[in-house]
Amino acid sequence: MSRGLFASLYEAGRPFALIDTRERRDHVDGHWFGSTNIPLSVLTAGITRMVPDRDFPVHLLDWQDAASNAAAQRLSQLGYASVTNCPTSHPGGFGEGFVKGEYVWSKAFGEVLAHRCGLPEVTPSEYLQHHRDALLFDVRPTTEYRRFTIPGSQSLPNSLLLANMEALKASGRTALLHCAGRTRSIIGAQTLINFGVANEVIALENGTQGWALGDRELEYGAKRFPPNGIMASTLEKAGARAKSVADRYDLSFVDHETLAEWQDDATRTLYLIDVRSHDEYLGGHLPGSRHAPGGQLVQATDRWIGVRGARIVVCDDTEVRAVCTAHWLKQMGWEV
Repeated sequence: MSRGLFASLYEAGRPFALIDTRERRDHVDGHWFGSTNIPLSVLTAGITRMVPDRDFPVHLLDWQDAASNAAAQRLSQLGYASVTNCPTSHPGGFGEGFVKGEYVWSKAFGEVLAHRCGLPEVTPSEYLQHHRDALLFDVRPTTEYRRFTIPGSQSLPNSLLLANMEALKASGRTALLHCAGRTRSIIGAQTLINFGVANEVIALENGTQGWALGDRELEYGAKRFPPNGIMASTLEKAGARAKSVADRYDLSFVDHETLAEWQDDATRTLYLIDVRSHDEYLGGHLPGSRHAPGGQLVQATDRWIGVRGARIVVCDDTEVRAVCTAHWLKQMGWEV
């Protein structure tokens, strides 16, 4: 595939799906920026979730092996009406247009955000020497926190930051946020700042990875969890903060009647995503919605969204977490 064709998919201004069907390890080793990885081994289940509309054009990256031909045949059997193989060569490293790693779109946004906003960061050594009195929060999902975290860290996923903002404010203490690397702590710290927390907010550079690389011990099986959802006593203030952010970023809202029309619109791909916790989602959710915690959706959009230029609707039970997620997705260039 020529770089001109790749660029033209973006510049044309029309929605498209660009799918890399190699195994995940190969995709991480090098891929076209903006492509979505759905390995051939899980294509049948993955494509219907990532590209739900079967009349929608799908572009498959052809790495000069049998995978793309097999993928095209399988998609045809599933009823996808427009499938194109885009010839390309294996990246083999750092050629123009190729990137390494996973969730590159979101991670690149995090780096731009940290630079643009001048977000303060400290190294593990600086934390130990100068910030031991700070409240240390792990902003990853609780499943990751349970596996390992920095000793003494409290679990506070990005999706629950705003629910606990008033308690943080009342403490008057510095909030030091970390994840496994950088992106989620950057997003979490800037979320608190955007929503008007008065406390000093700092991100811990390189998170648990940086901690372990410095020959420091991690803590395993930690159980310091926050309350789930938004407490009634703080909902009014959280709602007011969310309204302020929605106005500042000119966010769009949709009513249920219009949403139903969008769900029936065969000409436009729609993703309806519930950004609450998994337990809350299982307790009841809108028909047709999928679950993705808000912080994870911002961190890894290409795990849930396979069509560039699609329409995204995020929802929760109070609008607070939906507003938080939407204001980041909009800055990343999505229609939300």
